[in-house]
Amino acid sequence: MWAILHSVASHHADSADPTLLAWIKEVLDHWFGVGPWAFVAVLAVIILAMPLGLIAFYLSQRRRETHTPQPPISTDR
Repeated sequence: MWAILHSVASHHADSADPTLLAWIKEVLDHWFGVGPWAFVAVLAVIILAMPLGLIAFYLSQRRRETHTPQPPISTDR
């Protein structure tokens, strides 16, 4: 039990290593040659596309259900 508590306490208080994040940013800037606002725009499009895609899928399925002819209900048993 103490080993688990010691393991948790020995980690960084930061959510990520700032040196690593700076290196990742430099590599991405070098590869793509765009500024930080381009990444913000791409992430915003991805974040907004997910729920919009789900809504579009839901509406297409709902439309398919309403246009699908239902078989007649027979009252004979």
